[in-house]
Amino acid sequence: MKYPILLFALLLNVLFVNAGDIVLPPVSASIKFTNPVVASNMAFGIETNASGEGYTEITTVDGVPCRKIPAGKFMYVNSNRSAVPSTAKQLILSITYYDNSMSYLWLNYTRTGTGWGGADFKKSNTKKWITRLVILTDAGFDGSMGYGGDIRMGFGSEDNYIKDITVYTGTLTPDAQPVPARPTTTSEFIGKSYAGYQLWHEAGNEPKDWSHWAYGKLPAAGRGNHNTETFPYIADYANTNVTMYPTNFANLGNGSPAKLYNSTDKGVIDVQMSLLQKAGFDGVAIQRNAPVGRDLKYTSTDDYYVSIKNACETNGRSFYVMYCMPDVNNGAALSADLVEGIKRDWVYQMEQIYALTSSGAYATVNGKPVVELWGLGYSTITVDRTQALALAQFFKDRGCYVIAGVPRDWRLMDGGSRTDFADVYKAYNMISPWTVGVYSDTTGANDFRTNYMIPDQQYCTQNGMAFYPVIFPGSAWSQHVSGYPNDTKRLGGEFLWKQAKNIKSLGIKSMYFAMLDEFEESTNIISSAVDYFDIPTDQYFGTLAMDGVWTSSDYYTRLAGAASKMLTSATMPAEIPIPYSNGPLYYRNSFESRVANCLINNVATDIISPIDACFYKNALLSGSAVSNTSVAIVNESAFSKSGIYSVKINGTAAGAGNYYYKISETKIAVKANMQLSFWKYTVNDPGRYTSVDLAFKSGKVLRNLTAYKDNKGNSMHPRTARGTIGAWEKFTCQIGKGELIGDEINSIIVAYDNPSLSGSFSAYFDDVIVEDAIDSSITTKAPIGSVISLTNGGFYVSSENGNAAMNCNRTVVGAWENFTVVDAGNGTIALQGNNGLYVSATSPMYCNSSTMVPFNWIDLGNNAVAFQSAAGLYICSENGATSMNCNRTAIGGWETFNWNSTTAARQAVAKETLVTTLKVYPNPASSYVIISYELKTAGVVLIEIANMHGEVVKTAKVNAQSGVQRLNVSLNGLTSGIYMVRMVANNNVETKKLVVY
Repeated sequence: MKYPILLFALLLNVLFVNAGDIVLPPVSASIKFTNPVVASNMAFGIETNASGEGYTEITTVDGVPCRKIPAGKFMYVNSNRSAVPSTAKQLILSITYYDNSMSYLWLNYTRTGTGWGGADFKKSNTKKWITRLVILTDAGFDGSMGYGGDIRMGFGSEDNYIKDITVYTGTLTPDAQPVPARPTTTSEFIGKSYAGYQLWHEAGNEPKDWSHWAYGKLPAAGRGNHNTETFPYIADYANTNVTMYPTNFANLGNGSPAKLYNSTDKGVIDVQMSLLQKAGFDGVAIQRNAPVGRDLKYTSTDDYYVSIKNACETNGRSFYVMYCMPDVNNGAALSADLVEGIKRDWVYQMEQIYALTSSGAYATVNGKPVVELWGLGYSTITVDRTQALALAQFFKDRGCYVIAGVPRDWRLMDGGSRTDFADVYKAYNMISPWTVGVYSDTTGANDFRTNYMIPDQQYCTQNGMAFYPVIFPGSAWSQHVSGYPNDTKRLGGEFLWKQAKNIKSLGIKSMYFAMLDEFEESTNIISSAVDYFDIPTDQYFGTLAMDGVWTSSDYYTRLAGAASKMLTSATMPAEIPIPYSNGPLYYRNSFESRVANCLINNVATDIISPIDACFYKNALLSGSAVSNTSVAIVNESAFSKSGIYSVKINGTAAGAGNYYYKISETKIAVKANMQLSFWKYTVNDPGRYTSVDLAFKSGKVLRNLTAYKDNKGNSMHPRTARGTIGAWEKFTCQIGKGELIGDEINSIIVAYDNPSLSGSFSAYFDDVIVEDAIDSSITTKAPIGSVISLTNGGFYVSSENGNAAMNCNRTVVGAWENFTVVDAGNGTIALQGNNGLYVSATSPMYCNSSTMVPFNWIDLGNNAVAFQSAAGLYICSENGATSMNCNRTAIGGWETFNWNSTTAARQAVAKETLVTTLKVYPNPASSYVIISYELKTAGVVLIEIANMHGEVVKTAKVNAQSGVQRLNVSLNGLTSGIYMVRMVANNNVETKKLVVY
């Protein structure tokens, strides 16, 4: 039964009050849901029947007394007509609510003669009490709702909690507000480049929390219920304070759960701004979708705009606000309140409450805060000529530098552009024409430069406007709307770089990147999934490797940073100046494709699309005495190590035959500790004579380098039988040593080669990887820690105390003829002279290096040894006739030394100081784990992985440089369970638990 009991207070408060920095009109009515309720000219409908629509409850949340509105119910509130007459159209409601989800809080109000109005607002799941202002310009409170209400609040599927409500009669006056003081130091906009930052991918523990990752179906994102073309690289958020939310996708290819983040969370913003800082990219343009200003959020410290401001200040990045104008394609209609709403939003929310323009990180032009209005001039945008001119004037009056984001044909005023905006464009400081979807390859980008950019820039110059081109890395929206996968190919960054060079050629200093985090249309430059291992196994997503060029997840952020710097540099590199990856992974190929469910010309179509690098610029290099030979990617699930695809080589040999097939063109600089690995399934005995080979920029091929062995100690030549028939086996080869260091891998090859066999051969290959990895098979017989002397031809080697080039001409042992053998990591040693300095690998040689210079100790038996440098060259005594050199390519008599130990004194090593904690990720892990640590100074680091019985199952010793280091460790051979990762840097020891599944 309904009891419309109205609780009216006796006093009327008519004082002006301050809310933050906002001066509000007089209070006309208010109610506080304490127990008992305290009200002034306001009451709420009390329903005692729990099934009644107006049923609410007394409760407490976080110690705060409030009124609970159960799911499916509404709170009806009424104000005294003498305090809030029905003729008062301009009202401001202040509502304090508990911010318990990402859902909307529904708000209806009465409008005289026109039915109810709606002023719903979105919550942000801060789990805190928030106060929000709601501005009404068409109110007509008349008590015509149920329970005699003027307003009602609630939501159909969740509980809501209200602390208090206040009604102010009047409106806000943004034009009359003073401009906030500018910071003493500013971030100059010109000469920097920015990326659009949308932050609209929402996730949470409740079905209704999900948006943009997926919506329209419940519960969370999963197969068949997703809205993005690409998947984020979620490893960036491991070992941070970011909350990751479960999805309904299968696990990623690497075995990790497929989780997603809520993009407005502070931790996510902190990570992403840190990534921009590391990549050297300038900043972001925060997208803000109009209409705005209908409601204002008092609480500033809990909003993501403030999080962006703080993260930019911390990471030395810059930001500005971009208002995106409403579009009829999104259901928008022409709004009479559009301009006033943007004014309120800018003055009260951006300038005053969030204090964005008071930050030194806010982008400015000669001290003027930058604001962009995107969409002006499109025929579908609901902003007319008068409104566009009014907005330009308003922002200029506020001392701002105003950018107009416009369509391609803005100057020509055709092709979907308004025909009455010529004077509008001239009212803005800068013009930024949109290009996503305008062209789809480098030829189109060049044509756009000629036909649009050049005349656009000339027009802007003639009319006193600056020009701000838009650039994008590639795009597709087959999973978002329709079309083909990988519609505009990234081409390993060539597409982006061509656009940047075109902009550079016009002398332009700033450009806009579309976008930072646009996963729907695959234009994101923030890190995203690289290949099969980074996406759910049950759903197609576009990847960075799908064009055939394997890049690291952060490649496009780094490339954007390089492109931005190019605009202000004196030179324009012809080629992309950054590596595809800085490690620890440089190439990974499981040869996977997936079926993409697409809509092509309104017809549901399934398209098989690569998600790995697969084959790229593949070609037959050579073949002899073989027939019916093929190297191809096949879908034979019984013969795949990861996923469902692998590479199959098969054919028929007639005696001495070979077949070398390039599967991928690459550009990978060889560094120390780099490893090639691959899995092989051998079908028959002739198939054992197949292998993965590498070709290098120098002209060398791995198969012909006898110093490079696989993990079983065998030559890498395909002529060396490799593999057990009927089984998968993993093979590795340490290529990051010797003569290959500094070279470049330019081809990956699958080959057959046998000098005598006839008959059919067949084998499969999978998971071809180039990565940083310590060769655990390396052992050294060097007398680490001992002081030794070295002789050749009966004469002793002398350090000459570092004062002159070394010689091998002494007849007796003295202090200068003693060397301490020091562990230099990775199975190498360094020779330390009596002067405390290290022997160099130069020609001539000196004992004057302040840092360890690594050599391979090559045991020749009977206390004979040769020394090989990291460049693969050997130390030579020169037979004592001249100073010693490290320049020989082979071991001969002059390169062979006898050694004798003179003392067992241990090496003294300077103590390293760890400045950050050891990090281990992903965790849990399956196939590999990345171990990250930071050293204050360079030194030797020992890393051990032990099982719960204390048995060490993996060991790596690294000669680490100072700073942050990452080590990729294979977990091959480890059973599921719990392990301990232990790192020792002299006297510093740190441990972390690792779960292997």
